[in-house]
Amino acid sequence: MLAQTERLGRLVDQLLDLSRLESGEVPMYMEVMVLEPIVARVLSEISVGRAVTDVTLGNDVPTDLAATADAERIHQVVYNLVDNAVRFTPPGGSVTVTGTRRDDRVAIEVRDSGVGIASEHLPRLFERFYRADASRSREGGGTGIGLAIARSIVESHGGRITATSEPGRGSAFTFDLPAAEAAVSTTDRRAST
Repeated sequence: MLAQTERLGRLVDQLLDLSRLESGEVPMYMEVMVLEPIVARVLSEISVGRAVTDVTLGNDVPTDLAATADAERIHQVVYNLVDNAVRFTPPGGSVTVTGTRRDDRVAIEVRDSGVGIASEHLPRLFERFYRADASRSREGGGTGIGLAIARSIVESHGGRITATSEPGRGSAFTFDLPAAEAAVSTTDRRAST
């Protein structure tokens, strides 16, 4: 009963968070931030929190890739995407986060070698409560809210989030943000103090 109560509490918190994001009630603290430390922190948290020993985690984000964004909210997006990728990647597989700059945008991609997603599910993945595999239990498969929250956060930054996949060959989730120059990163200043 305690586990069920905790799960329902998390679901309510996520619904409130999503509602606030969609209504614009959540303030965004935009700053110039370097993305690689956020990715490194997420991978470390997931490694410890999920005791990941059978899935290889990789960080291929350049150390000077910077964006103008809310660091805590971007952490939330990356965490959600990596956590989902690990959950749906079988033992011996891999999850890799890459980053690229394209003109005035930066893109972060989370790619896994997991089970993949059938093409008919891709257009609805970012809807609240949508689950591509309805047979998975709520306990093992999450609440169905995380990708909707990720989409709201990315869109509140003027970005876009997409998914591509091939069943049996893995998935890739990509989002973009406004690019910035890394030389003046407040994230770097905070890390050095």
